[in-house]
Amino acid sequence: MVGQNRLAHARGGMAHSFVDRSRRARVVTALLLAPALAWGGGLAQAATPSAAGSPVTMTAWTAGGATRPGAVAASAPAPAAAPAARVARPMRWADYRAQAVVWSRGTCTSDVRQLAAFVGSGSGSALECARLRVPQDWSALPKGHTTLHVTRVRRAKAAADRRATRVLFVNPGGPGVAADWLAPTVAALAPAVRATHDIVAVDPRGTGGSSPASCETVSDGIRDYRDPTPAEISAQQRAVQRTVAACARRIGPRLAQLSTMTTVRDHDLVRSLLRVDTLDFYGVSAGTWLGARYADLYPTRVGRIVLDSNTEFSADWRRSFAWQPLGFQRRFDAQFLPWLARAHSTYRLGGTASAARASISALRRAAARGRLFGLTPADLDQAIVENLYTDAGFEELATALAALHSQAAARPAAARPAAARSSTDAAAPRSGAHPDAASGAAERAAARLKATANLAAGTEDTVFMAVQCNDSAWVHSPQSYVVEGLRLGRRYPLLGYTWVTSPCAYWPYPPTPVARVGAARRVPMLMVQTEFDPATPLEGARAAHAARPETRLLTVTGQGNHGAWLGENPCVERTVGLYLTTGRMPAADTTCAGLPLPGEEPLKPARSAPRAQGAERDPDGSGSGVTRGSTERSLRPVPGTPEQQTVRRLAQERLADSRRRG
Repeated sequence: MVGQNRLAHARGGMAHSFVDRSRRARVVTALLLAPALAWGGGLAQAATPSAAGSPVTMTAWTAGGATRPGAVAASAPAPAAAPAARVARPMRWADYRAQAVVWSRGTCTSDVRQLAAFVGSGSGSALECARLRVPQDWSALPKGHTTLHVTRVRRAKAAADRRATRVLFVNPGGPGVAADWLAPTVAALAPAVRATHDIVAVDPRGTGGSSPASCETVSDGIRDYRDPTPAEISAQQRAVQRTVAACARRIGPRLAQLSTMTTVRDHDLVRSLLRVDTLDFYGVSAGTWLGARYADLYPTRVGRIVLDSNTEFSADWRRSFAWQPLGFQRRFDAQFLPWLARAHSTYRLGGTASAARASISALRRAAARGRLFGLTPADLDQAIVENLYTDAGFEELATALAALHSQAAARPAAARPAAARSSTDAAAPRSGAHPDAASGAAERAAARLKATANLAAGTEDTVFMAVQCNDSAWVHSPQSYVVEGLRLGRRYPLLGYTWVTSPCAYWPYPPTPVARVGAARRVPMLMVQTEFDPATPLEGARAAHAARPETRLLTVTGQGNHGAWLGENPCVERTVGLYLTTGRMPAADTTCAGLPLPGEEPLKPARSAPRAQGAERDPDGSGSGVTRGSTERSLRPVPGTPEQQTVRRLAQERLADSRRRG
């Protein structure tokens, strides 16, 4: 999401939510290549997080030169009247590798327990969670450790199935979104995959149950981010700078450890503790960034990789994010406005795309005058952005806009906040049927849009900020972001102006870039991408695909959902499911036809849309044209069982809370 004070840019996740920089160069090659570190023996004591995350003590005693955690030396000689000495030591690499994974349903989060009933009959015991210890700083084990939360849905294996169980790691993106809920979601919506795989979700550190990290954001007080004045730009810069400084004071060195490199290493330790040689991977949005980098770093430890709603993972975060203003503007102009015009009989916002745009512009002007129950133009823009992530969001957004437009057009004064209305307003005669009911509907619509727009920044925003600023070396010139934001804003006004600031301009920690590998070590990956994805636009996916010839690209034409798999499209579900369960990758790039927009059948063609311009031009200059290849028509969704429909709804609600992350 776009942060409350524009601390972060819009980003996606899977479906609703379902979006860096680098850090320190003291990456320890030995940890990547060697299975263990040599540490001297001795008496030891290390802090170990309890189930609640608070430190408890883990002690190891040495007898005869051998050290093992929790073991008491057999009658070792000691000076009379002197107890055995205890010397603090950090956990060693061998300690991490020797952890016993204790699975328990009670360790699972409320999000997971809410979905547990939908992963299959009698499957309660198949869904389980655990907490594991990982190094706080992978380059310096003496700094101690932190806690990871892991969720697993065990394979539903048929009695006659003799195939070995595979393990599928899943990540919904962000960066900074807790992953726990995605494991039971995949299990419920992809039963064929669950029949071959254990499904595992690791909450990235700082999120969910993995030692959460959260900072508050400083409000910039801006009501409208379009066409900012120099004073408004300065206010935004001060707010972002103060937010970064306050977060560094609050969390300190932990911020420096929230990076993709750290997350990759954490995931690989979990893999080793699960005693599997290779893992399969499904990542959405920023999860594609994570999956591609895990495969680069550990090419011999991965099997089948699906990257859904792709960042430009072959570049850096700044370039990948720079596609978003184009993506959201195109989704708004090419799909939402024409759809809204075709639904004029329902929403009464204009029978053409131009008329619908004019109605929304009128609402922005009313918001600027304080006549939309406290809703600001910035709130309205952000609420529009949030509802463009999925096709289902179109109806929710249109219903709210229609209620506001009807009320503002009929009685402009009634849409002002109650405290701002004069006694004359209050005493004015009211005409029309049930005006109070109409006013109440409009006020509720404004409240819903404002709540959508102004979600409080928290754990996910903090981790998102830290990962993007730690993954690569960002420019520390605030003016460079002003130039970029004004350029993007003029071309793509819905979102582009929010690029005038970046927390990475003020980041106090050195970068920790993820290691790159040569083409000879890269592994095949299946990329899935909708044509009108707003948060991770097609141009970025195609650029990554062009840079990585070992990939195959499946494009979903005419659709813009952020998150293509598990979305009721039988062509996509069949292609992805076949690859994960059998390893059969499409022989060449291919396409699936998208599903109709809400209330429409068959799929309507999108009108001409904004093309990439200047620095944002896609590699072959073809605007939003899709990759050529075979196309399978797939115009009717496959809704699945009532239980699966419920899971989709619950997953979308969960994703709605985090969809702003990539």
